Amino acid sequence: MHSIEASILVNATVEECYERWMDFQRFPEFMRHVVSVHREDPLELVPKGHTRTQDLQADDPQRDYSGVMSGEIMKEVEAHGNQIWRWEIKGPLGQIHSLTAGIVMNMPNKAVSWASTYDQDAPTTGSVNFLGLVDQKTHQDQTLIEVKMSFSVPGGALGELVSDLSGYGENLLTDALTDFKSHVEREVHEVLSPQQRLDPAHMPMTSEAQIREETGTAGRPNSR
Repeated sequence: MHSIEASILVNATVEECYERWMDFQRFPEFMRHVVSVHREDPLELVPKGHTRTQDLQADDPQRDYSGVMSGEIMKEVEAHGNQIWRWEIKGPLGQIHSLTAGIVMNMPNKAVSWASTYDQDAPTTGSVNFLGLVDQKTHQDQTLIEVKMSFSVPGGALGELVSDLSGYGENLLTDALTDFKSHVEREVHEVLSPQQRLDPAHMPMTSEAQIREETGTAGRPNSR
């Protein structure tokens, strides 16, 4: 599986960002690579003999679900609200690929994690963290959104090759974060000008150095 991560600073509160991130069905409206998102009935996907367990591991946004059996994932999906979603995503070769993933950890205004709910061509796991900051110059609330995800590219060896050559995974994530930032700031504050969109401050951060530099100069942890 490919593993990627990126971050972006959004000029909005943690609550505003979290609320819009969890509204998955609106993603096709503003995310260029997302074709559709629909809620699934979890009862149709529960493995035979499944029973809920009360002895679940502690919530961990960074937990690696690769190789975890479908039944174990379903237990955590059930424990966190039975949210299962079917996504249609544009693949590296231009085809439309479907995947089904469930919410396996949900800490409102802090973190969300997901994992594929059964064997499929493009399994995926990932987490999103929301960190509240305050701009030291303007005193405006900001949110640092950090995303880590692992995925397999559909299309077999050819799909993997095209993905590697085109940087498909990295482009998918950075485009998604850029689109999300624009969407939130448009709804909450203002439509960014073309000059602002080209400013590095409005682009996703893909290295720890960038994140440290940005958060060290642009804000401090929000005490709210």
